[in-house]
Amino acid sequence: MCRIMAWSNNKIPGEVFTGLQKSFGGEGDGFLLPEKTVIKVSGYSETKSQKKNGFVIHRFLPEEKIIERKTKNKLTGKISIRFITQNQYINYNINSNFGFYHTRLVSTGFKALRKTHPAVFGNWAVFQNGTESDFMDKTNQIFNTDLADYESFAYSLKEGFITPKAFNVFSHSNFFIIDMKRKKFWIVSNKKHDPLLLYYNSNNDFIAVSEEIEIDKEFKELYYFLGMIEGKITEKGLEIKKKIISKEEFYYIPEIKNWYDQDEKYNFEDDHFLDYLREQEKNKKGLL
Repeated sequence: MCRIMAWSNNKIPGEVFTGLQKSFGGEGDGFLLPEKTVIKVSGYSETKSQKKNGFVIHRFLPEEKIIERKTKNKLTGKISIRFITQNQYINYNINSNFGFYHTRLVSTGFKALRKTHPAVFGNWAVFQNGTESDFMDKTNQIFNTDLADYESFAYSLKEGFITPKAFNVFSHSNFFIIDMKRKKFWIVSNKKHDPLLLYYNSNNDFIAVSEEIEIDKEFKELYYFLGMIEGKITEKGLEIKKKIISKEEFYYIPEIKNWYDQDEKYNFEDDHFLDYLREQEKNKKGLL
């Protein structure tokens, strides 16, 4: 589990980033922001930045603190002492009119700066919340690579093997996809048990986030959704051009029922999707 957030025309309070870290993250953060963004950060141990096509990608690992824990044996009264390592939460103050954010909770692998999102290959950046092991395994076989799933998606985009429109078939993940050269973005909400929440106004003020957050600004619409949002990146922010989403049965989270009883969007085994990928690669065609 991780947490992700994209925003446009909003000043995100530092407490929101801290809350997402506390929820399902806090073991490595990543941002994609405008290149000239002013960002103040504290509480990190390692960081790395990369500039590309007018954007900047920041990565951070949290500081660690050694905590002493004492336990008293109820029978003998003897006190035992042990020391544990506890991650500290990173504090952010970001002055940016748009951005993409991911905070990682380590479920596979290990904590490292290079494991933070987004994955960047060529002009493509991919943030992922979820797991797509089948796609990762098969594309690693096809391309003879050793990449994590989110890296496999970015690499496949660079190679022209898939396009962003294909991402709506991966039902175990939510994604942010950014084409840094053409200044386009896609927000994909596929996880029926953990869909993205959209705060939205008609003037393109919006926040897409993994869970409900506290924000001062008023929004006309607030709903969990499944589907894809497509838009372009301008100097003013993220401009939504197309929303192909389903929100009727996902409108306001307390009303959602039977997430797990619904059919998956795509069944790899039944639909022979991976065989199709291999055949497309054999014929040097991409997946549209």
